[in-house]
Amino acid sequence: MTRYLLVKEGQKEFLVQEEKIKAENDLQEVVKKNPELIPVEDLNLLNLLVVGRETSLPSGSIDLMCLDEKGTIVIVEFKKGPENPDSRRVIAQLLDYGSHLWGLTFEEFEGLCSNYFNSARCTDPRFYRKNNLRDAFKEMWGQGSDETNESGEDESGWESFRDGISRCLADGSFYFLVTSTHIGDVLRRTMKYLTQTSKATFAGIEIDHFSSDGKEIFVPRAYLPGAKPPSISSRTTMQNFLEKSDPTARQVWENLFQVLAIYGETIYWGKVGFSFRVKVQGRLQSILWGFTRDSSWGIDALQFVMPRIELSEDIKMIFEKFQNNLSFLGEDLIKKSTYVYVVVGNGLRLDNIDKFVSALNTVVEDLRALN
Repeated sequence: MTRYLLVKEGQKEFLVQEEKIKAENDLQEVVKKNPELIPVEDLNLLNLLVVGRETSLPSGSIDLMCLDEKGTIVIVEFKKGPENPDSRRVIAQLLDYGSHLWGLTFEEFEGLCSNYFNSARCTDPRFYRKNNLRDAFKEMWGQGSDETNESGEDESGWESFRDGISRCLADGSFYFLVTSTHIGDVLRRTMKYLTQTSKATFAGIEIDHFSSDGKEIFVPRAYLPGAKPPSISSRTTMQNFLEKSDPTARQVWENLFQVLAIYGETIYWGKVGFSFRVKVQGRLQSILWGFTRDSSWGIDALQFVMPRIELSEDIKMIFEKFQNNLSFLGEDLIKKSTYVYVVVGNGLRLDNIDKFVSALNTVVEDLRALN
């Protein structure tokens, strides 16, 4: 049955008839250029920052990749047809994308976003040529990156945003969004099943199309499966962190936590691990991140900060000195393109924890000296 929209322009009224979109690619381009069409409130999301169009991964190119203010990674895929085989294809494609993003570090993911900001695919002048997510975050939400309250807690939202991204990458809690002119019952049931039984969320948008006298109207409708069963706890604690760690690592972790407590600085507990933060010049600076074998790392790992572009020269020099002081770890200090880590219980052991504490004391004292 044909549907109509009634459009009023001042005193004039006219009907616009519903029409099928002639080419699915047209719908894809409309949403890519106008991500505001995504009904974020109906999908339990916040306003979206576009960080990728045709983002290349080993499994293909993500049609559209966004972040909301909580750091939720939203992956949008456009369904090309109404048949069941295409429903299976779009779900398989989304799972492939998730598998290749899962386990990336924040810095690696930020590199994908920076590639987009510095490409012709980025058509929003507000974000074109941005080199990092912090600048994009500040531009999008108009918040400073160094705002803290009297307790030294981040009030700008940047740290929470960054932690949200890191959590998604670590535990695979991505938000997968299927966009189409029609989402059938088979695909709806599959999305509900995956949402209920995994950490990811699968949702959909159906877009109706109306056209008259060269004017086109696109009307989005959200499909969001039922809420996930409540989890026992949204954050980890020191106790369950230790319970999830390997027996060979547990005593090393216990020694480290005793030392971190003495500093009187911030230990932030997330969903899969912790970060250790020192207050520097009015804002909190993360130094260490810890994960157990129960996380996506699959091992007990202690990750160290690397000098980054957005850091001041003084702080970058301190972190370079920190890494030099970790040379006693030898080949156990595993260096990747954007981060460095050591396996706890193997590389970092009870017989060399004192050397590590000495290096940590130095970096903490050097950072505090900047205040």
